[in-house]
Amino acid sequence: MTRVAAAIAGLLLLTWPTPGLAVTAPKRVLILDSFGRDVSPFVAGVSALRTTLAQELGAPVDFYDVPLDLGRFAEPETEGPFVDFLRARFGDRRLDLVVPFGAPAVKFTAQYRDRLFPGTPIVFAGVEPRLVPPDVLRTNATLVTQKVNLSGIVEDILQMQPDTTNIVVVFGASRLEKFWVSECRREFQPFSNRVGFTWLNDLPLAQVLERSAALPPHSFILFGMFVMDASGIPFDNDEALRRLRAVANAPIFGYFGSGFGLGTIGGHMYQDSEVGRRAARAGIRVLRGEPADSIPPQILEAADPVFDWRELGRWGISEARLPAGSVIKFRQPSFWELYAGWVVGVGVFVLLQTGLIVALLVNRARRRVAEATARGFHGRLLRAHEEERARLARELHDDVTQRLARLAIDAGQVERAPSAATVNETMAGVRAGLVRLSEDIHALSYRLHPSILEDLGLVAALKAECERFAQQESILVDVKVGEMPASVPRQTALCVFRIAQEALRNAGRHSQARTVDVSLRSLDGGVQLALRDDGVGFDPAREKGGPHLGLASMHERVQLLGGDLDIESVPGQGTTVLAWVPLREEP
Repeated sequence: MTRVAAAIAGLLLLTWPTPGLAVTAPKRVLILDSFGRDVSPFVAGVSALRTTLAQELGAPVDFYDVPLDLGRFAEPETEGPFVDFLRARFGDRRLDLVVPFGAPAVKFTAQYRDRLFPGTPIVFAGVEPRLVPPDVLRTNATLVTQKVNLSGIVEDILQMQPDTTNIVVVFGASRLEKFWVSECRREFQPFSNRVGFTWLNDLPLAQVLERSAALPPHSFILFGMFVMDASGIPFDNDEALRRLRAVANAPIFGYFGSGFGLGTIGGHMYQDSEVGRRAARAGIRVLRGEPADSIPPQILEAADPVFDWRELGRWGISEARLPAGSVIKFRQPSFWELYAGWVVGVGVFVLLQTGLIVALLVNRARRRVAEATARGFHGRLLRAHEEERARLARELHDDVTQRLARLAIDAGQVERAPSAATVNETMAGVRAGLVRLSEDIHALSYRLHPSILEDLGLVAALKAECERFAQQESILVDVKVGEMPASVPRQTALCVFRIAQEALRNAGRHSQARTVDVSLRSLDGGVQLALRDDGVGFDPAREKGGPHLGLASMHERVQLLGGDLDIESVPGQGTTVLAWVPLREEP
């Protein structure tokens, strides 16, 4: 059996259903959200809960999300039908875990737990400990939340801006928000002799924004949460906070971490996302078999204060007044902080290179003069060769060839005249010899300077040369011409043609080849010529340095025009000549 067949067989064994092998059923987790998945501040905690559960459980999870909206519409007469709805939906589905998030959902679950989720473990999350019903954690349940420090909020505000005389408290009008307004009024009493409080919880959002845009000096806004305004209009996705930040003429303290970065200045904030992650990890322990009541409740303390550098600058609050251990985020780094390493590195590099550049400039100038002299010499030499060949070609074609043709005609006339047999035989031989001489001289003229190159162009000249070579050497030549420019400069065409001539001549003399493949195409702003034969080849290492004028001439021609020439050969595997010459106009 081959390796491929063995691999396929192993894959089939792994994927073929085995009798009696049970497929692991997903864990069913019900999340009861107090307000809904788009309502701040609990949306961040619920999102962190779902993400952490899915990533860290190590088993498939089937989530059921039920937004209770009890924070907005918490009339007692609506709870009965909602309980019936939940019983109808989940009565025949065994749940592995229930996670109520937020005080309204926690209170609802505690009240109807025996009717809806008897025996199901519960992780209560995101509820202030003072709102947890008594004895709710006694059986198969645990708690993950953070303690709210209302007096610490005022202390943070007064430390950031000691001259504050008015704190504007912004809350919505849902039942949960009304509870927190009453708690704030009670816990803010010790500060009443130092600062005044303005309460905007009983207004529509439009009036809240209007009041916040015209606050007296030395004011500070405390934004709690805004689920629904006094006119009953709900607000999702921190819409109220965004609109408040756009018009407020005083800094905003936002208590929940999910609103940080949206215009709040920062401080000791409620870690709603961290509460969601901790609740997920407690739920993972339950889903792996631990009893929920064996997991101690986790009541987080406020984390280190975090501040928004942009808002500090906007309101002119000095970082020196922030609490010790504060973390500054969204800081715009200075140019030196961003590019200090680059600046130092470039400076050192410039200092090191300056001396080298000064020393090299003189050497470079001398070398360029020498190179220009050498190029001029080689160019003049090649041009002299070509001019001499052209002169000889014109003389052979215009004078000698015409005269020989005339002699051939005269000899033919003598042959047809009545005379002796010997004269006829002699004249016939003369005529034939003159014809051959004429053909040889014409071929010599072609080799010295191919006029077809100027008359018909590079492609036609190359094809004619390959055809002549094939007839002369009895070697099969396959010519392929790709996309070519409409016109090729004379020097480029002549260079390519001479390289092809020399390569074909070498193939006929030394390679013992049966076939030669020739290709010509336009490439990267130049012309590429490739010749490949199937002959005996040679070892380039041994041939290097030998007196091979043909190869040297090919390299010289290509280098003069700024091109590249590569000759590859392996003994017994043929030879490849690859040349590229740029399309440059003649100077």
